[in-house]
Amino acid sequence: MKKIITVLIMLIFSALSVFSYGLSICGGGAYAFKCIGFLQALSEEGFCPDEVASTSLGSIAGYFMACGYDMSHVHKLFSKINFTDLFDISLPLNGGFLNSARLGDFIAFSSGCDSYLDMQSALKMAALNMNTLNVEFLDKGDPIKALRASTAMQGHFEPVVINSDFFADAGVKELSIINPQEIFCSDENFLIRLTPSYRDTSDIDFRNIINVIFAAIEAGGINRDLYAADKLSYNEIFDIESSIPIDVKFFSKGLVFYNDGYLAGKKFLNENPDFFERNNIPQKNIQKKTLDIESICTSLRTESYLRPREFYWTVKADIHQENSDKFVRSYIYSEFLNSRIRAGIAYKFNDTLYPYISLQTYYFPLRCLRFTAEYVHNMRYGITLRTYLMEKYKSIVYADLSYTHGIKDDNLFTFGLTFDGMYSYNSANLGPELSLKILSDLNIINGMLSIKNIYGDDYMNLSVSSSYNYKNNFNQIPDILCKYPFIHKISQQYALKIPLIKNLDIDMFQTFLLQDIYGKFYFNWAIDDFILSSFLPSCGLSLFFPFRFAGVSNSFIECGINYRDSFSFFFSLSDYLF
Repeated sequence: MKKIITVLIMLIFSALSVFSYGLSICGGGAYAFKCIGFLQALSEEGFCPDEVASTSLGSIAGYFMACGYDMSHVHKLFSKINFTDLFDISLPLNGGFLNSARLGDFIAFSSGCDSYLDMQSALKMAALNMNTLNVEFLDKGDPIKALRASTAMQGHFEPVVINSDFFADAGVKELSIINPQEIFCSDENFLIRLTPSYRDTSDIDFRNIINVIFAAIEAGGINRDLYAADKLSYNEIFDIESSIPIDVKFFSKGLVFYNDGYLAGKKFLNENPDFFERNNIPQKNIQKKTLDIESICTSLRTESYLRPREFYWTVKADIHQENSDKFVRSYIYSEFLNSRIRAGIAYKFNDTLYPYISLQTYYFPLRCLRFTAEYVHNMRYGITLRTYLMEKYKSIVYADLSYTHGIKDDNLFTFGLTFDGMYSYNSANLGPELSLKILSDLNIINGMLSIKNIYGDDYMNLSVSSSYNYKNNFNQIPDILCKYPFIHKISQQYALKIPLIKNLDIDMFQTFLLQDIYGKFYFNWAIDDFILSSFLPSCGLSLFFPFRFAGVSNSFIECGINYRDSFSFFFSLSDYLF
């Protein structure tokens, strides 16, 4: 009798016990968004794993899923932002050409989770320990560091230092998690993996390290012998095949796969209506969290999403323009806490070398403050304080107060007030901007009032700027708009950018990737002191090349011709080339 009672009690407790299940998410480059769509379809029917493990770019999906977010919002977020702004290019002194600290800050801010304790599901992210060449599943310490390490593709990104060891993407060694029983404590385990479609690789240039790395990933995904279902101890494997071959170096291209993955998930559930019963897993009715996309986009514009840094340094170079003067700057760049320091040499075209040092501090001591100080030898020194008075989506207001001491012992005080109503969409800034600037050396006062609006869509945009200037003693007006001395000046500038060629997918210099080429048309005019005879028109044409380094970080080159009284050529580059 006692044995029967004991068995009954065990059966009752077994029935009442919480049944748990885990999910492995494999890597796959740009195909990760197909995985996100598939997970959204499953989660709508109550598929909510208790444990999540992920590798490579699958860790982005795993991170948001473990935090309890609706995966459709994750797709909307990455569709809205300019993904390429989340990486910094540097010389490979730290093991890679790209630093992903901004990506980590962005994930921490948008998810609201920077601790494993904040997550709804247990999360482990695979990373390759470069010191031991072993794959480790990180689930302690800083999860943002673990995410950065898991997505740090070798040859592209700088490895991430965790407890004195260097970690990078584990996908090159273990694209899918092979031994789930060693990773999970769950009763059952599932794997979602992406199988790239076969591509003709006969014409691909494999001197390009990027092509080599991604070809290795695709080969791993296709290799059924290595990742055969009978060799992986999962209750069920979701194989999502990629019907359209794309170049996975362009991560943003993966956005189009979300709907494809979502429909694949719905199809799977329709064809397997007994999925939950067959695997004896509960359908969980859990309210998914949503992302405040407007707040996140606002924080990107104001750089309020940045977290304090550990000490970091590298070497960079850029093209910097002040009025009509252009400088090439090479400098040591370092970060610590909320401060960024640049120290190096500025070379003015057709002139001389200028050693300089600059310091920039974010939200210290108050979150709304930005402080910048700079010293350029034999040129100037100065400080600038920016205060954000309002931070709302498409309604950002900030004030700038600066002091500059020039080489001629002149002092310039500047006060600026700006209303920023712009927003970012598909790498373009759209919307209005209104700014007022007052300049003075305590004797003379100059003023400037400008209104700018950018209209556009996925294919083209038009920028219209109107301004009123009171005097120009401090040379704040572009040369192309200024010919004679004046007291009052009214001017307008138009710039139209249209795509000439789309979807090129051209490798440049084996590293830079060119996808689109744009044409730009400029037209400017100005009138001095309301006298029609002073009407000053000018126009220009240019070609605009947005190069993408390693598929995730932009560098821009523009070359063209202007005409006012005569033709002049111009050539410009983005601020950060390395």
